[in-house]
Amino acid sequence: TIPNSVSWSPDGRTMYFTESTEGTIYACDYSADDGATSNERVLYRHGSAGEPDGHRVDVDGNLWSAFYGKPYPQPPPACVT
Repeated sequence: TIPNSVSWSPDGRTMYFTESTEGTIYACDYSADDGATSNERVLYRHGSAGEPDGHRVDVDGNLWSAFYGKPYPQPPPACVT
């Protein structure tokens, strides 16, 4: 496995995690009080060339992912609101 990128939603209640070799970006509920996570779910699963790499969440809560091995001339399909 190649774990990559951890980030949080602007409100700090959702944590995102990229697992590059699985081609998957996960989301889970996050508690800032004790650092606990719960309700892990697949946010995005990539099914074509390249694999999700680093990502960032912008101030509006959109997740933007870079893709290793395949350039995208516009926001990739992992841009979610």
